[in-house]
Amino acid sequence: MTERIRKNIFDLNDQEIATLAKAYEGIMKKPITEITSYFYLSGLHGWPTQDCQHHIQAFLPWHRIYVNYFEDALRSVEGCQDVTLPYFYPFTQDQKTVLPDWCYKPPFASYKLDPDAQKLPTWPSWLAHMQGEQISAYATSRHTNDQIRNALTQYDVSQMIHDQIRASDWSKVANDKSDPNIDIGIEYPHDYIHGSVGGHMGDPFCAGFDPIFWFHHSNIDRFFSIWQEKHDAYTQEQLQALAGNYVIPFDSSLVYKGYDKKFTFMDGFGNKTINGDTVVYKTTPKDDPFLLGSVPDSGLSFPQGVSFAARIGNSVRSTVTATPDQQTSTILVEGINRKKVKGSFVVEVEVDNNERYDLYVFQGGVECEKCSTKNLINISRPITNMDQKVTKVVKLEFKQPNGCYLDREQFGNPQASIV
Repeated sequence: MTERIRKNIFDLNDQEIATLAKAYEGIMKKPITEITSYFYLSGLHGWPTQDCQHHIQAFLPWHRIYVNYFEDALRSVEGCQDVTLPYFYPFTQDQKTVLPDWCYKPPFASYKLDPDAQKLPTWPSWLAHMQGEQISAYATSRHTNDQIRNALTQYDVSQMIHDQIRASDWSKVANDKSDPNIDIGIEYPHDYIHGSVGGHMGDPFCAGFDPIFWFHHSNIDRFFSIWQEKHDAYTQEQLQALAGNYVIPFDSSLVYKGYDKKFTFMDGFGNKTINGDTVVYKTTPKDDPFLLGSVPDSGLSFPQGVSFAARIGNSVRSTVTATPDQQTSTILVEGINRKKVKGSFVVEVEVDNNERYDLYVFQGGVECEKCSTKNLINISRPITNMDQKVTKVVKLEFKQPNGCYLDREQFGNPQASIV
């Protein structure tokens, strides 16, 4: 078996981009019922299969194996047997754009549904209205580079990433606990990047169809591997030691409809692909020196682990590290009833220093069986203020990702505070 080296999307040479494009085009042309087709694999995440695991302990290991399946499908295309998925890290240093130009060219710019797939029910044609843009019901679309950069800055996503990589407690990293005093986990910045990219990426129901979804999740898996490296978390015993008395259902299964191979929770902690290759992320200091820590510049690999669980996290909080002249606080919004809301939405909070902050909620436009068990949620966001300490929330509103405000009454009786 060999190493599969995954690079930053900005580090691919012309030949590597051309081979990756050939692989994408190859699986996009396959019949939609074939399990190595672009449609079938993308559909596992939301519509029409709804296998994905979000806001539960299975999030990281489930998506790791999912990315491996997609990479294997790319390699099934003739002449692409050595292709690997690059990763999309939106804060790569010395880059003038968030995404390179080739990500806005075919086949990476968009995916158009096969005519046979367009006959299937429930494809979210309503998304164009929700996003307030000219989005085809049958072809994916996303924001421009400038729009993505502005959203990432507005949400302070880079700070979220730092916080979650630093956390050593699995109960915090996993985002699977209702205690509002814990961190939200690596899935926190994951959600905000989905929202920042916008378009179909902003809805888990159809996010998997955007071609850069896979680059994004290659990067989330990279975060997972860096966290494992930093905190020595590869085996069941090591993970439990990082979780204390927190219950981890190690015997639960990771399911991918149509695929016969059986996986358990800890299978998603290993660095081996389904056929036994070793995954190596070519991570360099320009990605982010803080994240790398003691990880060598030449690349990051991690040993094979040993099976995952399921439950919707209910309440979250993160922390920031401030310099001596800064004040840190956390906005906590509790008791949001999301049952009546279709698609992702934004919670806008105005605090007493006249600043406004947006908190993004990543959810599908069609009710998900897993999510419906947790209709009442709490969310939070850490904030750092240069001028004065924030003491209270003065206004709380809800809006669509396109900025159109929503009727607050449909969210029940949520309460916001500074903690």
